[in-house]
Amino acid sequence: MKRRQFFFAAISLAVLSGALLSGCGKKGGDEYLGTWEDKDRHSTTMIIEKNGDGFLINMASKQANANGQRKTGSVPATLKDGVLNYPNGPVTGTVTYVKASDSLLVSTFAGTLPFVRVK
Repeated sequence: MKRRQFFFAAISLAVLSGALLSGCGKKGGDEYLGTWEDKDRHSTTMIIEKNGDGFLINMASKQANANGQRKTGSVPATLKDGVLNYPNGPVTGTVTYVKASDSLLVSTFAGTLPFVRVK
């Protein structure tokens, strides 16, 4: 009987260890992935994708400038305490996910801009 109890305990321990370790290595941030559009003017598209251990934020203006060119750019971002951080000139910009509205708040030196998911 003791052998059977030992076997059951060993199997239980293995299953429990596997369950606990399966969460390790998850970096989070999947809620940020996808295509977003600025909520107010609908003039800027932002695509957030994984980039190794971090993220890449690709921005594109929908409107052409005086030269007929659209403004585009990419910037790396890292996830810290559930918020994406990216270099923005002399300061660090942030992108915060708002779960209740499935939207983003993008903080820049010019202010905070709301973005909505493009479906």
